[in-house]
Amino acid sequence: MTDPSIPVLSSETPKVTTKASPGQKSVHESKGLRQIKESRSQKHTRILKEVVTETLRKHSVTEAHECFAACSQRLFEISKFYLKDLKTSRGLFEEMKKTANNNAAQVIEWVLEKTSKK
Repeated sequence: MTDPSIPVLSSETPKVTTKASPGQKSVHESKGLRQIKESRSQKHTRILKEVVTETLRKHSVTEAHECFAACSQRLFEISKFYLKDLKTSRGLFEEMKKTANNNAAQVIEWVLEKTSKK
């Protein structure tokens, strides 16, 4: 009786793995979709970077400018610091623009002063 039960178990095992395989594929596929889809914080970070870039352009600091990277990074960090105090994301885009505009001149002046001392 022991011998017949072993083949039965082995024949059931492939059925279980076969059923598990499609489920496993869907889990992997959904993980892939999550990685493709942008999270809310990633979206806000991307938008803030775009706002900072546009603000610097308005202040005549384009991507070609030697201080663009430093100004962009500094203005991004300062803006992000101010925006963390917001309780909701309502009106976030307008707040991003306002914060970047309010701090752009000071950041540009500070970075240019630092680079000229070197």
